[in-house]
Amino acid sequence: MLGDVIKKARVEKGITQKQISESLEINSRTYQSYESGEITPPPNKLILLALKLGVKPEFLIECSFRDSFHKILNDYSIIMPFEFDDIHITFSKKGETRISQERKLELYEEALLDYVDEAETFISKIKVIRES
Repeated sequence: MLGDVIKKARVEKGITQKQISESLEINSRTYQSYESGEITPPPNKLILLALKLGVKPEFLIECSFRDSFHKILNDYSIIMPFEFDDIHITFSKKGETRISQERKLELYEEALLDYVDEAETFISKIKVIRES
């Protein structure tokens, strides 16, 4: 989880939540929400955070995407008990006790398309930041 990665890096650097929130020019509660996973830092803060913590921005971005993907799957009530490369997927949908294989694939496809849309939006925001 992104929040766990951020917290571990901050603690290893010996930086307090207050110090990092001040350096990011955000309030302490917002930063606490990043570490707890309540909210995901916007792209500009995610990149700054990586630089302040001495980790590669790409690593935090990848963590952010994984969190987003799992959230989307959760929103669709799709449970992935294994890693992304594992083909074993368990599906459950409220109100549906039995789901056909075709319906499972439809739900998974919807979740993946949402994930791709979110990733494209995120990448667009990063491009705007780099250009400014």
